[in-house]
Amino acid sequence: MKKALTYFKENRKEAIIITFGLFLRFLIMPITIHHDLLSSVWRANSLIYDHVFRISSFSEVLMAGYLWLIKPITGNLPVALLQVAQDYRSVGPNLEVYSEFLAHNQLFLYLFSFKIIFLLADLVLLWFLCKSKIKNNWVLLFWAINPFVIYSVYAWGRFGIFAILFAFLSLLFLQREKVILSILMLSLAIIFRPTFIIYLLPILIYASKSKTQLLSFGVLSLAPYYLVSLVMGLFRVSSPSSISNFIEFPLYGNIGTGFTAINLMIVALALVVFYMLKERMKKNGLSFEQFIFFTALFVFAFFAFSFFNPQYLAWITPIAFYVVYLKKETFWGFLVLFIAFFLLADFYFGCYASICLFGEPTLTTFAQTFFSIKSQFLEKITDGKMISVFHTGLVLAFSYIGYSLWERIYVKKG
Repeated sequence: MKKALTYFKENRKEAIIITFGLFLRFLIMPITIHHDLLSSVWRANSLIYDHVFRISSFSEVLMAGYLWLIKPITGNLPVALLQVAQDYRSVGPNLEVYSEFLAHNQLFLYLFSFKIIFLLADLVLLWFLCKSKIKNNWVLLFWAINPFVIYSVYAWGRFGIFAILFAFLSLLFLQREKVILSILMLSLAIIFRPTFIIYLLPILIYASKSKTQLLSFGVLSLAPYYLVSLVMGLFRVSSPSSISNFIEFPLYGNIGTGFTAINLMIVALALVVFYMLKERMKKNGLSFEQFIFFTALFVFAFFAFSFFNPQYLAWITPIAFYVVYLKKETFWGFLVLFIAFFLLADFYFGCYASICLFGEPTLTTFAQTFFSIKSQFLEKITDGKMISVFHTGLVLAFSYIGYSLWERIYVKKG
């Protein structure tokens, strides 16, 4: 306690920012729910209580272990949430289970308990962030109010925080020139969320000093994921999230039709890799700051020219910490990105992304009218047109952030 008080006195701004971030998380944890989290809990309980393996990802293995540890807290869950469906192909509870859970008198306690594991991972991330060279008030503020993480992890109850933690550690160890540890951390990120493979190629280009290293680091990054997938495949009933899902995303970014179609994402990523390799071949090689610049462009290009659900933007968090550290003005670009994100999320999901997170709406018309920007202000505009407007806002924000970072690294250094 004395150490905490001393830290608060000596680092007042940092302490206020961190306290505010924790307050937001504690506020949202017990009052929001999404069926994705409930389905994960149901599958984990199937393994714990009935020894039926319906786990669909490695993250749910971790969740099952966590729920086993907190059985004294969650032992009085609604019976339906603990029952296994007779159909072994079933991967989630039915609507009756969902409704019964929402009506439970200990609902808030359960929701808070389920999400503590996410908070613990987030606190580990914060600890490493505070111990790193990139810690400053702007970076901590980004951590505190990051709506991508707050929305995806604490409101929806998705498992992305584990991959975010390990991806950040991968960048952190790479900055410290601990390449093997960096590669291992990235492999863990890919195990928890296969689409974090978007960080792989820039890291391989920066870390590898030869073609042999490039190949060996690539195998070391991906082999654990395929090994875990092989083991889980022996038991799995449902289809997991896989790298093949990542490959599907770019297919939405085509211009033209038929044989003359061009995929914008592949073009953008190829250009980033080309200039990254060109910079690496120069006499002074590729600096870590330049690596951050190209990695940011690589990740931004993925979202700029492909299909994605709004909550996937949480994946930019690891690289965003470094971007904000290198150029604090990019924080305002991320602020624009935050606004576009919420508009896109509301329009993409409607009331499903707002009131439904707080419970099953009994008056659907009221919920749609009162809680949804889409229904209240933009009902007459078609989905395609409005989503394109919001997506354009995302692209402009990415462009501003990329330009600001380029100016910081190249222009001021001449």
